Amino acid sequence: MVDAADLKSAGGDPVWVRIPPALQVGPCRRAFFVVMDLAEHVARFFHNYGAILAPGSPLLVALSGGPDSLVLLHLMAAAGAAPDDHPLHAAHLDHALRPESAGEAARVASMAEAYGVPCTVERVDVASLAQGSGLTVEEAGRRARYDFFGRLAAELGARAVTLAHNADDQVETILHHFIRGTGPAGLRGMAPVTRLTRDAEGQEPLFVLRPLLEVPRQAIEDYAAAQGLEPVQDPSNEELIYTRNRLRHELIPLLEKYNPAIREQLRQNAAILAAEDSYVADRAAAAWTRIRQEEDAGWLRLDLEAWRGLPLALQRRTLRHALRHLRGSLADTGFRTVEQARQVAAEGTVGAQAALPGGLTLTVGYESLLLALPGISAPTDLPQLPGDGPFALPVPGSVVLENGWELLAERLEGGPEDLAATDRWTAYLDAALLAEQPLWVRARLPGERFQPLGMEGRHARVKDVMSDSRLAANLRPRWPLVATDEHLLWIPGYHLDRRMRVTAETAAVVRLRCRRVPPQEADQPLPADH
Repeated sequence: MVDAADLKSAGGDPVWVRIPPALQVGPCRRAFFVVMDLAEHVARFFHNYGAILAPGSPLLVALSGGPDSLVLLHLMAAAGAAPDDHPLHAAHLDHALRPESAGEAARVASMAEAYGVPCTVERVDVASLAQGSGLTVEEAGRRARYDFFGRLAAELGARAVTLAHNADDQVETILHHFIRGTGPAGLRGMAPVTRLTRDAEGQEPLFVLRPLLEVPRQAIEDYAAAQGLEPVQDPSNEELIYTRNRLRHELIPLLEKYNPAIREQLRQNAAILAAEDSYVADRAAAAWTRIRQEEDAGWLRLDLEAWRGLPLALQRRTLRHALRHLRGSLADTGFRTVEQARQVAAEGTVGAQAALPGGLTLTVGYESLLLALPGISAPTDLPQLPGDGPFALPVPGSVVLENGWELLAERLEGGPEDLAATDRWTAYLDAALLAEQPLWVRARLPGERFQPLGMEGRHARVKDVMSDSRLAANLRPRWPLVATDEHLLWIPGYHLDRRMRVTAETAAVVRLRCRRVPPQEADQPLPADH
């Protein structure tokens, strides 16, 4: 049998001992026995995390009026568990979901005032907000609450708001995330302290504190009963139309039939995942520093080779970080969407593009990955025409392109056996078939068709070939093409026209190269007679 006095005198974190069902009789008919009192637990929480609070700044207390938040207010205001130099201010948001909610809001305000704590009450029509935004009522209410807390904190100069989430809420959150689909960050559940970004530039962050996150709901209800507290009872907590209520009243009791300790097990799993997720997050932060090249409003560029060298887990993490960095959130960003973009980034050829939530695009460059919001003219490291053109391409000779590229042409004597191995940025043409035709570098023409090598003489539209090759749409209008007066010859990086292909009878070739100008060449001074 556990000796409560020994445990309490030992110090350390609070301990809640689960009483076996067979022993839950008489006055001990409870699932948990509180070994260390809640006031000491909350006081220790603020001792551990109080450094994030600015000296003398107000401390918001989210007060719904239910048992959890009322107990937290009592612990902080009446039991002396709150830091002495931080005045408390209660915050209540009336969701306007029930006719009696306005009266309950007035009662909640009086609860706070009974402890000498001022209370700000705001009313939001959450049902209309949900309907207008396409969110569930639960999600719309959550967003409305955090928006309210943020605005009130800015007005009062507060740096933190305390929420009364408890250990059972943690279990429900973990299961909710698991059912909806999530990664380690979701399966770790809520953190004791969360940092929220603020809308206003230069504004201090708002911290969310959860002092009761390790405390079982039963212990909180026992404390409320022992102190004679009379919380507001929200009947919607019993309505099974809400996901969290179904988890609480249906799924968790069902899981307890398979494992009576499922709640503790899920919390243990969350603690393990939290530590491991923190470790991976540190590695991802270090990787982000290595791969991020440059950025501006609405776009950023990552080092392609360095990113492709990352482990799979860090590839996913850094892409999600890039999305959050550009969009401000990861709303509507599921695993499948990010994974499809990751595969394009990992395996796609130059110019390949993937669509991401919010209209954001990922484009595979020559040496980089470019992510940009819609409508943003982001710089690329790929070849683009320097103007409308066309531009004459002498043999031998070159045309300077944008972004540090050039197209070169030169004549080589000898047949196919003399040709070196080629790549996608090099093409060989039969010089005899060109005859005296001039070469031009130009953009695609409306409705233009050619005969791609490998299609046995069948024609294809240039527009379709570019699309099928996953060349980014924004790059297509100014992608440099090599052509004669009669037809297109080559789409650099992609396809050659079969009519100019080299055969066994070829006696001489014209070699075309599209290349990035090496820095040492780009830095060379022009000849004096240029």
